[in-house]
Amino acid sequence: MKHNLFALTLMTTMACPAFSPWATAQALLGPGGYSENFDSMGAAGTVAPVGWQILQLNGASGTFINNTGSNSTPAVGAIPNGVAAAGGVVGGALTVNNNPTGNQVNGYNALGASGAAPDRGLATAPTGIAASVIQLSITNNSGVPQNSLLTSYDIRRYQVGADNAGRTPGAGIPEGSDELPGYWLFYSLDNGVNFTAVDALIPVGTGPATNPIVPNTVGVTSVAGAINLGGPLNAGANLILRWVDDNAIDPSPDQIIGLDNVTLRVVPEPSTLALASAALMAIGCQIRRRRAA
Repeated sequence: MKHNLFALTLMTTMACPAFSPWATAQALLGPGGYSENFDSMGAAGTVAPVGWQILQLNGASGTFINNTGSNSTPAVGAIPNGVAAAGGVVGGALTVNNNPTGNQVNGYNALGASGAAPDRGLATAPTGIAASVIQLSITNNSGVPQNSLLTSYDIRRYQVGADNAGRTPGAGIPEGSDELPGYWLFYSLDNGVNFTAVDALIPVGTGPATNPIVPNTVGVTSVAGAINLGGPLNAGANLILRWVDDNAIDPSPDQIIGLDNVTLRVVPEPSTLALASAALMAIGCQIRRRRAA
């Protein structure tokens, strides 16, 4: 009986994928990609769409530090790859506030990038923790492995950071500014055990820069780029994306930001591959016919 129980346990472990304790129902990445504008929450919703959560990373405002000495240099590694951006505590119900001005850890259902009433977004304003996280859990339903994805999203800047006279930001960071502004995008291929930053999309506070610029002003920053995965995202496998909002040292409250209009596209789309394959086959047939003639 013990041997049978062990065999059953082993078979179950091998058959079931690793479970992420933060996962809700999964969103699906289809052949045409995935998009989410959060409008389904409506003006009074307190729950994020399917696959989305807001979490809290334990720590404090000094957990992640910008040591570049510049407000225009991406602080690569300031939030380390691996387990630093993993884990977290799932937040409670979203607070509905069109234009949030105060810090809280559960997140907001706020106005989206356009500022129009029907347009919604998820906003964060961390306090007393290391960072707030907006997480997407998504399954590769495209039918083929994916090694990279194209992404775009909007970062809405609701409120500027207010200078705290009792705190001093790192060298080169203006008073009142977040030393790690905007959202850092991370991905995980192992169900949330380890996370890797998309370095090309790490925001900076001012230009000139090729990375996204998230100034300490009210407005919208539109981000677009590639997520080059460190290994294949196999068909049916799960991908976890995290947009990490650091709890800044100096400003109190921090600059308050939100996420909207998220898109993911497979590279290339399966339909494009099929068309390319058909075209190559047709060219091959023509070449063979010419040679035969």
